[in-house]
Amino acid sequence: MGVIPKGEAMTTLLLAGGGDLVDSAGQPHLNSPEAVAALQWLRELQYPDKCLYVNTDYMSVPFSSKLIASFIYSSASLPYNQEASQKGGFEYQAVPIPGVAGKTPRYLMQGTNIAMFANKSKEEKSAAWKVIRFLTSPENGAYFCARSGYMPYRYSMLEQAELKSYMAAHADYATAARLVLSDQGVQEPKVRAWEGIRQEIDKVVDQALSRPDADPVALLNDLQKQAEKRLRQN
Repeated sequence: MGVIPKGEAMTTLLLAGGGDLVDSAGQPHLNSPEAVAALQWLRELQYPDKCLYVNTDYMSVPFSSKLIASFIYSSASLPYNQEASQKGGFEYQAVPIPGVAGKTPRYLMQGTNIAMFANKSKEEKSAAWKVIRFLTSPENGAYFCARSGYMPYRYSMLEQAELKSYMAAHADYATAARLVLSDQGVQEPKVRAWEGIRQEIDKVVDQALSRPDADPVALLNDLQKQAEKRLRQN
């Protein structure tokens, strides 16, 4: 299996295994049993037999060349997988991220943001709103998603004929979209400190995969302390 040594390698498994990134009070919950299980699972694949292909490349690259048989990553890789399977003469299937029996799985949602800056002129804001309306209209959204692998970001997009036909013809995309549309998606916390916390999670995953002597529990306990510190500072 291929894996990129970044935070999502762990957090996707954590969420699919019934865990949370934060607790009910909005505090980091990164050394939970679910987090330990997710990081330990990656460790067991890596050591001692090194069953993981660890690389910073997009995993659709080694997948396309048949260097790896599977990977967990963004739906944005789906168009590249589809092209590779057609050119390479192989079939593949997209399935939900492995979870834990008895736990309710959820799936990490990420994406590029659209923002309106408050300190811009009235004219600039007016022009920006036109761009936002253009990008988020059901018609244009369906056009974009049917070509990029990105998930629908408005329910009304599903009524568009283009996206309907695309989902009917691409089972891998439809599998991922149904998880989002059944409200099983989870966004990362919308707090200023989270970007820094994400960097801390990246470090932990990289250490867990690169150091044979790494202790998942110790790494995650330290991660929890660093996350709490960043929140206090912000």
